Amino acid sequence: MLDVNVGGTYSHVPGPPVRPAGTGERDHRDDRVDRGHRLSHAGGFAYTASKHAVIGMTKSIAADYGPGIRCNAVLPGLVRTPLTEYIWEDGQGAAAMDAAFKGTPAGRYATPRELGDAVLYLASDESSFVYGHSLVVDGGWTIS
Repeated sequence: MLDVNVGGTYSHVPGPPVRPAGTGERDHRDDRVDRGHRLSHAGGFAYTASKHAVIGMTKSIAADYGPGIRCNAVLPGLVRTPLTEYIWEDGQGAAAMDAAFKGTPAGRYATPRELGDAVLYLASDESSFVYGHSLVVDGGWTIS
């Protein structure tokens, strides 16, 4: 768990930033998108530690590589995709998930499009002053 989440993220940290000389352009290629979570659970020590490490790396990378390269993280909740479809194939799992999400402000899980919109925002000029931020995109799961 630690090797995949922390080692995998760390292995993608670029070398010294290469900025277009004299152009004033920002380089977006290193905007980091990674999963993180703000909740902990019993038996989840390695998972929780690894996600907090990624959040810390996001902040450090932003400080080290700014101002030309921004680094931010996206912390998604559950997104219904082919990889998570097994949850809904089981009637009990589907009922449990639907009940859990009804208690959140959004009342549902995310779509891939909604997660993509968050990533697009962080990679766009509209977020030009956003550095080292962990954007929670979970429909209010972590506040409910």
